[in-house]
Amino acid sequence: MGPIEEMRPRLALAFSEAVAAYDLATGEHSRRVGALARAVGVTLTLGEADLEALTYAGMLHDLGKLGVPERTLGWPGSLDAAQWREIRRHPTVGAGMVRSCCMQPEGYYCGEFELVATGIEAHHERFDGSGYPAGYAGEEISLIGRILALVDVYDSMTEERNYRRHVFSSNEALDYLAENSGTLFDPGLVPAVVEVARRT
Repeated sequence: MGPIEEMRPRLALAFSEAVAAYDLATGEHSRRVGALARAVGVTLTLGEADLEALTYAGMLHDLGKLGVPERTLGWPGSLDAAQWREIRRHPTVGAGMVRSCCMQPEGYYCGEFELVATGIEAHHERFDGSGYPAGYAGEEISLIGRILALVDVYDSMTEERNYRRHVFSSNEALDYLAENSGTLFDPGLVPAVVEVARRT
């Protein structure tokens, strides 16, 4: 492993700290998503390299929100069209920031860290193709992206958000995932997320 590869975990942690410094709630959410995503990966018996990529992608899935104006992130109600455009850019911006760590003198090469970038980019894609930024469907969406989509929604529903008054119980959030299995979410992954959430 070369010096650039050795730096990537430290860069990932630095990025995570930057997110928390910019918006504490987003930083805490991202840490929880990273931990939950890893637990789901263990349940699915993923290999160590995939588990590591999944953990980093979870920690950094909202990295691109560093490019979203603070007034939009903290907006207390429904977002207008311009604010939604700002928000919807964050998966692409975050993936680009991670890929910027992959430049080497001989050119662009991410290796396994590309799994982190593609997971970040895909965490708002939906199994039926209704998500963003690319509108991918089914297995066009990376496995890491499909896992993050579930874990991100679960954690978001069960925490206070400035744009929503109701905090969902764990059971309510899990019911939502089950109800949307096969449409918004990969039906092959929902049971693993349910299992992990019920034991945490």
